[in-house]
Amino acid sequence: MRPDEKIEMVVQLKEFKDVFTWSYKDMKWMDLKFYQHQIHLSKDVKLVAQRHYRMKPKYAIKVKEEIDK
Repeated sequence: MRPDEKIEMVVQLKEFKDVFTWSYKDMKWMDLKFYQHQIHLSKDVKLVAQRHYRMKPKYAIKVKEEIDK
């Protein structure tokens, strides 16, 4: 995204800030069941931890950049 695009986006967000919600607390009209979920597990289930996938360092940097965005 170009710097001028970012500036324009911030201007638009500020102008129409009453249209956007910034947290779940702002959505008082929405039923909690709509956006919250639970995973019910049996008490005898053993949780499994898996190893991270190996990745080339070049790709790992790109993935981190995308996640940070």
